[in-house]
Amino acid sequence: MTWINPISWASKLLRLLHIKSKTRHADLPRDIILDILSRLPAELIFKCQCESRPLQVLTTTPFFTHMQHQRSTSVIVVQLHSSEESPGSEFTKLCYMNKEFERIEEKFVRSLYTVRSSSYITGPRFLLGSYDGFLMFSDFRGFPRSFYMWNPITGEQLTMEDENIHVCGLYFNPVRKSHELLYYTINDRAPFGQICNFGAYNLRTKIRRAVGRFSYPPTRHRPPVIIKGTLLYWMIDRSDILFSVNRVSRPPFSDSIISFNTETEEFSTLEPGGPKYSTTEPGGQYNEEMLRIDQLHLSEMDGELCLCDFVSLNYHQLLLSIYNQATQCWSTRTIVIRPDYSLPFVPDWQTTTFIVEVVQIKDNELLLRQGNRLVLYDMISHSCKISGIIGSMDKGIRAAVHAHRITSFHL
Repeated sequence: MTWINPISWASKLLRLLHIKSKTRHADLPRDIILDILSRLPAELIFKCQCESRPLQVLTTTPFFTHMQHQRSTSVIVVQLHSSEESPGSEFTKLCYMNKEFERIEEKFVRSLYTVRSSSYITGPRFLLGSYDGFLMFSDFRGFPRSFYMWNPITGEQLTMEDENIHVCGLYFNPVRKSHELLYYTINDRAPFGQICNFGAYNLRTKIRRAVGRFSYPPTRHRPPVIIKGTLLYWMIDRSDILFSVNRVSRPPFSDSIISFNTETEEFSTLEPGGPKYSTTEPGGQYNEEMLRIDQLHLSEMDGELCLCDFVSLNYHQLLLSIYNQATQCWSTRTIVIRPDYSLPFVPDWQTTTFIVEVVQIKDNELLLRQGNRLVLYDMISHSCKISGIIGSMDKGIRAAVHAHRITSFHL
């Protein structure tokens, strides 16, 4: 079989767009060419853009970008922190895996290592999640936070390191037609119940604007769950760093979920579905229910918001509460994860606060991270596919599902 250079093939395809002087018709309809190009891997599309200006124009239109997004394939990205896996402490290893948990690509990324000023500790940024072709990383160990976003295909990247700004989400603003970062600052002198000033940073115009004030900050350990493209949801951050005696009481359980509407730029809270837990005031002792609250996290299921609650101490029984936007009601579904699994190590709390967490729920498949391994659970057949231990036993891992795209925040 003869190997064909994809770039050369794409250039020949582009020449089919040539309009003949007599007929004024293209040799091949433009829609067909766009359809063909959209089926190519994102990396190849980007190379075509670099080789040909006409191809770049064709493949950066909103129509083509949407088509490519619909057809892009996803991989599982795992970030390792083991010294055995990296050539030096300043490197972080990223492994791309398929659904069979086979490693299909590995990268050592140096820019994930952040060096702070003399006032702060030097350390890595941890994988936060994926959105629209960008991998997001953040420093979870305290404040101020360091935020980094990177498109592995185009190489486009952005770093936010500010002693006063804490980035909590990346989203596409449908009104302003551009990507934005949502951030907040802590207002120590604000009246009771108003401690967070939120702002939005437009990645295309580089302009910041205030978007409001709210009582509670979002969690630092997971990105927002975005529903229907406009509604962002987080669990509220209940860390002792934020809710000290001198600031504000811990929020009640009924205010555990915070939402932000990107169209109206309004904040609100939502009471979680499922079991109701009690909270304690600052200075009180943590009880079992408080520890359980710390393990609650959000995901998306069939286009709806989903609350994930491991109601058993051994993390085998998972309660999914799905929120119906139309009826504003919760429905619950219990899943028992088998086989049993005993975590053989103490979790690395600098890497993640979750012992077990849901990575993705899609097409009746539930992807979990259990300590240092991954589990793919079939919600119909109740069968499991389990990876081996990833990395070392003494260091945690981070995992996210990522779709390779040619998105640019400059367009």
